[in-house]
Amino acid sequence: MATDDQSLATLVENWIVATLVAIADPDLTSRQVEVFQGTVNPVGQLAAKELAAHSSPRIVVLFEADRYVPLAEGQARYEGVYGLYIVVRSERPDAAARRGDGTMIGTNKLRDVIRAALHDQSPDKGGGGYHTELSEWRGVRTVFQRKDMFILRAELVVAESPTAA
Repeated sequence: MATDDQSLATLVENWIVATLVAIADPDLTSRQVEVFQGTVNPVGQLAAKELAAHSSPRIVVLFEADRYVPLAEGQARYEGVYGLYIVVRSERPDAAARRGDGTMIGTNKLRDVIRAALHDQSPDKGGGGYHTELSEWRGVRTVFQRKDMFILRAELVVAESPTAA
């Protein structure tokens, strides 16, 4: 991992990437998993083209938001929301990017593999007065689709609770 700010969000992004890189799944041997570095095309077809301009399959991870959850006695817990963008390209004219074709993995199978690796796990990270608890897979949705390219956005929520004083 590159040098970073050691914030809790950064530590969790790094944990997600490391967890996915460590998957011993034969369909993922040529994958590229990385933290999102930004884009010059934030929306639409140009953004999809930029996401797909790398190896396929590709999984891009980024912290997107957090949600405030009040606790007793004025304390708060946060739910860190992490987006995982799953990108698969296929040169075949059928729906191989989504369903795979026996020679390459599709987004449907990647969804299953990633969910199994990340749901109900403990990143065991701490920073900024908070520590992580369990991760929770909150679903996936299609954000871009063509026969030759499919992009899914998966949402992973990681509970962050105050560190005991």
